[in-house]
Amino acid sequence: METSHPGGDAEKSEVKDMGMHFHYHRNNKGVALVMALLMVTISLAIVIAVLSLITRGTSVSSLTRQYHTAHEAAYGGAEFVAKEIIPRVISGTLFATLGNYNNQVTYNASNTCFSSKLNPIDGTSPANWDATCNGISLDLPNSSDLRITLQGTASKANFDVFVKIVESTRGNSSTSGISLDSGNPVASSSAGVVTPVHIPFTYRLEIQAQRSVNSSERANLSGLYIY
Repeated sequence: METSHPGGDAEKSEVKDMGMHFHYHRNNKGVALVMALLMVTISLAIVIAVLSLITRGTSVSSLTRQYHTAHEAAYGGAEFVAKEIIPRVISGTLFATLGNYNNQVTYNASNTCFSSKLNPIDGTSPANWDATCNGISLDLPNSSDLRITLQGTASKANFDVFVKIVESTRGNSSTSGISLDSGNPVASSSAGVVTPVHIPFTYRLEIQAQRSVNSSERANLSGLYIY
């Protein structure tokens, strides 16, 4: 038997037996190529997975930012209605007198309807509101009592905030501010007197804020307003 090593990546073995020659070749180049391709495939899979996670994270971050912006707009509209519109209308001010606040407020409900909501005469039933009211539909863009337009930045569109009173309840006092229990009771000492909190009315409001050019960028709030 003769064994020769010609060098390089291949090893050659020669066996002589009874005039026959056997040649064996062992080549590692094919295995190395397969391993290289496998490593490239795994690397590409890892890169694609990382890019997918980054893209998904960016998308979720953008959606979260959009929701928070719409959420803040809804809060702003709710505060404006609670602190500016409702107190003035309860005191008897008409929409025409209130004005549109530099074209930022649109009144969808009539004065009669809104006043009947703010001054309920019989419990909480919307059936006792004025006939011009549009019921308790929660499709706010099409049935709100009023719409408030909040100006966007130079590169962003405006926000529309729709507000609607869907339930109103009479409280335990009137809006006169006159207290009938301020005197000293005849049969009790001042230490035993419990003065109740005066709540003329309670309202449940539904608010929806959405970008004027993209209704999917929106947020909804439900609020209980005690006047």
